[in-house]
Amino acid sequence: MKDCKKVSEEISSDKNCQTNLLEKAQFYFHLSICPPCRRYFKHIKSLKNGVQNIFKEFVKENEGHIKKIEEDVIQKIKKQ
Repeated sequence: MKDCKKVSEEISSDKNCQTNLLEKAQFYFHLSICPPCRRYFKHIKSLKNGVQNIFKEFVKENEGHIKKIEEDVIQKIKKQ
């Protein structure tokens, strides 16, 4: 059985996505019986989704500028 400290470390580091089936089952079992860890998991997930959405919007808004930078980098690499 995992304790809160271990689960919170896994939540913060995204380790729960890189573990074997037994460890994933222990992780989600702990979340199912521990309201504070479940709440923390939801908060972190929400924050990550928010940051991803902001990044996607930034890329979308600056797509032309990013494309120009990519072209400049490719040209400099070809010159070497």
